[in-house]
Amino acid sequence: MVNIKTIHVLALLAITGASPFALADMYVPVDFPGAISTDANGINASGTIVGGYTDQAGVPHGFSFTNGVFATIDYPGSTSTAAIAVNARGDIAGFFLDTTGRWHGFVFANGQFFVQDNPLATTGTFTLGINASGTLVGEFKVGQAFGQLGFAWIQRHGDYAQLTPPDCRGETPAHPVQAFATAINSRNDVVGRLIDAAGQQCAWRLDKNGVYSILTFPGASLTNARGVNAVGEVVGVSRVNGVNHGFVLPPDDVIDFISIDFPGAASTRALGINSRGDIVGTYALAGPAGVGHGFVLTRDNVGDADDPGED
Repeated sequence: MVNIKTIHVLALLAITGASPFALADMYVPVDFPGAISTDANGINASGTIVGGYTDQAGVPHGFSFTNGVFATIDYPGSTSTAAIAVNARGDIAGFFLDTTGRWHGFVFANGQFFVQDNPLATTGTFTLGINASGTLVGEFKVGQAFGQLGFAWIQRHGDYAQLTPPDCRGETPAHPVQAFATAINSRNDVVGRLIDAAGQQCAWRLDKNGVYSILTFPGASLTNARGVNAVGEVVGVSRVNGVNHGFVLPPDDVIDFISIDFPGAASTRALGINSRGDIVGTYALAGPAGVGHGFVLTRDNVGDADDPGED
């Protein structure tokens, strides 16, 4: 069920002066051995990275990477598995596709899988975020195909509730917007992405007090929030002139986006952040479409959140 492989080479690349970060910061490629593509989706305070990879036969698998060791994560009998988030305890959230073509969320903890199926879903449930207390967030679909946005949910103590962010103008729509919730931190701040009735694509943040904020990268046709850490830093993806870039947004800020671009890459996505400010994501070089590589970015002079419950 879980196969262990050790990594043999992990090259370090120093950031050039063109980067928005200091010279001492480092990008580290993360590629599952033998895979044709790798996504690094989440990272916790201990440095465990989770993500997904596609093998030589074209089959998607989840993985964890801890202390230099890769472990494959496959839900038993599934045709596709993805690991998306990991909390401080090492519990992993993700989703899988069964043999009937239906998607299910899961948490993998203490060697066991726990499946999430939102009762409102008809075509799939996706578990995308987990915090230290075990609160989960994600997306459910009602007739949508994979890749089309459904609706955001949060699960506390086994009970599901739908999250209904405003539209990209910050107004309450007549009907719930299509959205997903991608991450939750130890303060119960939630972030995600939405497409509103006007077709605009923006990010959103829901704070612990129940207040929504809309996040839009200047000049971007798409803004997608994918991770939030204990102090409230948000990471995600912006699309400017058809090109994806990663970003980090400081705590309690909706304006001062900082771009993240893997050196020499044609596109970059920032997908997860831990309490130390380490960021994981994916990048692609110029060449065949769909071939991606994972990375972890360690930033200089970024303090720890000093929160033992942080993911």
